Amino acid sequence: MSWSRRLWRTLPIALVIVLAAATAAFAGEAPTSVNVEQVTGFTAGVFPAYCGSGATVQVKFGYISNPDNPGTTEARVLLLDGSDTEVGSTLWHTVPDGDKTALGDWQSLNVVTPTGAPDATQYKIVLQVANSNSSPNWAEDIQAPGLEVDLIGPGPVSGVYVTGGVPTSDNTPQFIWSDAADDRAGIRSYWVEVDHSPTAPASAAMTDTMSDGHIWTSGALADGSDWYFHIRAQDKAFNYGDAVTFGPFTVDTVAPT
Repeated sequence: MSWSRRLWRTLPIALVIVLAAATAAFAGEAPTSVNVEQVTGFTAGVFPAYCGSGATVQVKFGYISNPDNPGTTEARVLLLDGSDTEVGSTLWHTVPDGDKTALGDWQSLNVVTPTGAPDATQYKIVLQVANSNSSPNWAEDIQAPGLEVDLIGPGPVSGVYVTGGVPTSDNTPQFIWSDAADDRAGIRSYWVEVDHSPTAPASAAMTDTMSDGHIWTSGALADGSDWYFHIRAQDKAFNYGDAVTFGPFTVDTVAPT
């Protein structure tokens, strides 16, 4: 029995998808790998994972290496389109020896999706683990569909208000809002800004709350009657929604005489 078949029958390889992008991706540049969202296992509803066009996707996986050939275990990831044509791949990479099936021991490889893919394009993810002494034999696991391109941003938030109402005597006001809706990927985070302009800044110029929660507290604001709060949602495929602006509102910390 070949090593690859022994690996396959002993323990099916597990896959986990981690969508990845970098701040540079928000400016339209090529993304690099930064973990943002982990989707675990093959449970119903987990796949497909959502990504942008030309996005870097990190594939995490577990395996058991061949103890008879230490230092020779390799892995790679392929992306296949609907006709099973290869449209993305990694090189073969040497991976550590041992039992790497515990979640904390999973390894990862980054693969880039094709640029220019239309919304709702789906890809199969193919993971191959091999012993370099016996290639081209490998253990293989396929997730189909594994990825789906999502180019549609979330909707606007609603119901924005300031705790305690406005005008406010609190110079670090707390803003609360209701969920933005997203059709597929789900909300990753809300981006906010407080300034003196009735027009929201560009998406990446706002502050990432790094949370899908509905409450945010401002830094200290000077007294004034021309403050504006801007907010927009971002989904897990890094699409921005339209901004919503609340204001003008007044901050007045001076007690009446």
